[in-house]
Amino acid sequence: SDLCGYRMDEIVGRNCRFLVDPVPKDLVDPKIRRVARDYTNAVRDGQTYAMPEELRQDYMPLGRHKDDGIFCLQMNARKDGRLFRNMFYLRAVSLNDKQYIIGLQTEVPDGAAFEVYHEACRLLDENLSSVESILAKKFWVQGPMRRQTKKGDPVLPGEVGAEKQ
Repeated sequence: SDLCGYRMDEIVGRNCRFLVDPVPKDLVDPKIRRVARDYTNAVRDGQTYAMPEELRQDYMPLGRHKDDGIFCLQMNARKDGRLFRNMFYLRAVSLNDKQYIIGLQTEVPDGAAFEVYHEACRLLDENLSSVESILAKKFWVQGPMRRQTKKGDPVLPGEVGAEKQ
């Protein structure tokens, strides 16, 4: 709620397009809207989403398995109307045999360097691993297998410790 100004009960269970709908159309990336829509539709329909190469953005981590979710960067609006550049990660998980999409987000500065976007993706991936660990204590959780380093941290392809796929 600190990032976007909404209380948890105003967010959980909602499609996150409510964060992008108030944004002026010229600031919305239609390709990313399509990626997010196509991904959520694929999950809803029980399909594995394969991102078309022409929609892939430079900040998106390479070499990830296609069932490992999507990273997106889109201008969003806070509850008070102020705009922010939102890096978000959507990933499907099955909890007690029911499909859900978990979304985590972080703000990134306008015009940030590739390294900042890559670090945001890494942190979102790490945080999602923590969320999965918490959920696994209460539910039967199914999701994509994640590679681990010797320290037990998830590895993004291209990072030290990542093996070629």
